[in-house]
Amino acid sequence: MQTPPEGSPEGEAVLEQAVFAACVETLYRAGTLPFLTQLLNGALLLAGVWLSVVPRPPLLPGLVWYGLLSTAALVRALVVRPHQRREVSVDEASSLASAYATGSALSGILWGSAAFAVYPAGALPGEFLLAFVVGGMVAGAATYYGAHPASFFAFAVPSMLPLIVRLLLEPGVVEQVMGAAVSLFFLAMVNVNRKGNRALREANVLRLRNQHLAERVTATQARVEELNRGLEDRVRQRTTELEANTAEIARTGYLARLGSLAAGLAHEINNPLAYVTSNLSFLERTLANAPELGEEVRRELAEVIAEAQEGAERVRSTVGHLKAMAQQDDAEPGPVDLHAVLESCLAVSRSELRKHAQVKRELGTVPPVQGKRGELSQVFLALIFKATEMLPPESLAQNRIEIRTEWRGGQEDVVVRFSDNGPGLPEEQLDQLFEPLTGAGDDDAGGLGLAMCHRIVTELGGRLGVDSRPGTGTTFSVYLRPSPEP
Repeated sequence: MQTPPEGSPEGEAVLEQAVFAACVETLYRAGTLPFLTQLLNGALLLAGVWLSVVPRPPLLPGLVWYGLLSTAALVRALVVRPHQRREVSVDEASSLASAYATGSALSGILWGSAAFAVYPAGALPGEFLLAFVVGGMVAGAATYYGAHPASFFAFAVPSMLPLIVRLLLEPGVVEQVMGAAVSLFFLAMVNVNRKGNRALREANVLRLRNQHLAERVTATQARVEELNRGLEDRVRQRTTELEANTAEIARTGYLARLGSLAAGLAHEINNPLAYVTSNLSFLERTLANAPELGEEVRRELAEVIAEAQEGAERVRSTVGHLKAMAQQDDAEPGPVDLHAVLESCLAVSRSELRKHAQVKRELGTVPPVQGKRGELSQVFLALIFKATEMLPPESLAQNRIEIRTEWRGGQEDVVVRFSDNGPGLPEEQLDQLFEPLTGAGDDDAGGLGLAMCHRIVTELGGRLGVDSRPGTGTTFSVYLRPSPEP
């Protein structure tokens, strides 16, 4: 039931209609039992009067009366039965109540006519039995019809009034006393019906108010749940933003540190390296113009100078790779030479790799990939350092890191795999490996956590996967799209 606010005129009016409908529903839920009771009591009254009065009264008027009573009871049962087990709406309550009251009035008239059709004038046992049966029917009606006082009065008044008048008009004192007693009994039944109706109405009011309260609680609970879902969505959104910002800050800090390191190294190395290179070139020219040193000495010195020049060039190349990796890519993704990026990462990490493992490269024929050189360099370098972390330091001779590139052709992704033969990772750690703020994929060696690597690869349209089981090593696989540009 949906009602306006409690206490308002509209709310009270709606509540009154709902209470009335509930009372009518209770009236109909009594079903056919009252009508069956009328049939049984009518038969007992007819048989009792006919057997107790001597000489026996004519039977035909009583049979006609009982036939009419039975017909009325059966018709009422057929009318009531379809509504016995269903809910009565507010709109139909008034018409159903009127129909029931009309049937009750018809039954009351028939029971009142018993004072003429069955009444045994001058036969106290018969008169007493008639008063007892009719009084019992009214008493039952006071209870059954407590839901609808109009139906009670429609039955009780026409059923008892003829009997009371007939008894009071009898010349015998006993009959007159019986008439007065039946009158008082009628008034008592009116009071019983009134109290029963009041109790039923109060019970229905309480039930309907509780139902309305339950509906409001349910609606409030649904609203709270909706607000909680909205709050959870906002918290999830803000958490995602926080994770993204945290990862971006970590990435920016990493790049800033790497850029600062590269700039410092370039400055500290390139200047003295220029002197070394210039002096080596001077020595090479001088040696070419010094035949007095002898052929053997000149050849040995030339080999030393060539080796020094090669070493200086390697230093210059390593510094260049480091500077390239430290640069952030602001441009849109484009074609990137995957093998060139891997060579730069291996050159920069060469000294670190020597401390941990032997590196095996299996670089297949692959096309340029769609991406950014600087970002891919950061991801590959982080995965190389992660592979070194996975290896036990006491097993340097057995430690292996394998880097492979694969491509099946067509629109298939280009795959870069970084594998190690370390102890592997437990399954429960794999689920959180790429999640920010968990620590599962963070490391200090690479500087760039696996969560950030996962984000970079995803933003480039690729994906980052991991395959690891305890005792079998770990393989990180980077899937990248081939570049559509030649």
